[in-house]
Amino acid sequence: MLVVQAVAIAAILLAPVPTTSRMAQRYFVGFAIFGDVGLTSVLLLYTPVVSAFGCALFVLNSALCTYFVSSRWLLAHMAWAAAVIGWTTWRVHDSGSFDTFATIAGGLVMLVAVCAVPVAAHVAWTLLSIDARQSLRDPLTGLHNRRGIDASLEPLWRAAQDRGVAIGAVVIDIDNFKRINDTYGHDVGDLVLQQMSARMIGLAGPTAVVGRTGGEEFTIVVTGTVPDVVDRITSLPDRLRDAIDSAPVTVSVGAAVIESPDDHRVDIAIRHALRAADGRMYDAKRSGGGRAFLSSI
Repeated sequence: MLVVQAVAIAAILLAPVPTTSRMAQRYFVGFAIFGDVGLTSVLLLYTPVVSAFGCALFVLNSALCTYFVSSRWLLAHMAWAAAVIGWTTWRVHDSGSFDTFATIAGGLVMLVAVCAVPVAAHVAWTLLSIDARQSLRDPLTGLHNRRGIDASLEPLWRAAQDRGVAIGAVVIDIDNFKRINDTYGHDVGDLVLQQMSARMIGLAGPTAVVGRTGGEEFTIVVTGTVPDVVDRITSLPDRLRDAIDSAPVTVSVGAAVIESPDDHRVDIAIRHALRAADGRMYDAKRSGGGRAFLSSI
């Protein structure tokens, strides 16, 4: 059994490091299964009392499942661990090493340590993850806020590099938004922002980063071929105008297209592009609004 486990551990250590979330998930699931089956096979070989104490080692796999695999696999692990703990508790009782009440109490303590504590940790971890995701979102529109945009840019940049496509940094500002609030009320103003956000998500596509960076200012970062990016950007004023049914709205759009993303620092490159796009947006606004101005980097 030790030889089998040594071979498995060597294979795990020498295996390629997972590079995608799917591969990492499979890696940790495989490791968890190996840990549960391996530990159980060892416990089979020991005396009842030693096996019962050895069940405490399941808590290591409980931690692994809590933080690195899905809830379904955590439940599967706990069911397996509970079955083994029940079996070892019965072996201790059958051996007569302790009285019945002491044996039951020991089994319950082991169950709490191996199963109940990881469940509480998993719930806490999930709530913290939800809070972390919410801190990256604008509460009104559900879009990324500035922090969320920053956190999403590097994967987008790397994907554009791998595909050899361009990146478009877009800044959008709703024209005369104060007048909308003054004329129709803030409730309608909020509805305009929400409808605009929903439309932007649909127009930008699933791989784009879409965020709200100010009261009525939005940022979109898209990827694609240069003609495709330019076409999508220049059509934004008309397509966003058609999206709003609660009030007449036009938008000013400024954009900068990075034709060949390179190995420069992502934050610096995107910040430079967004500054250029912001300047072009104000050019569009000074020209009367309802239009898009672009520049290349």
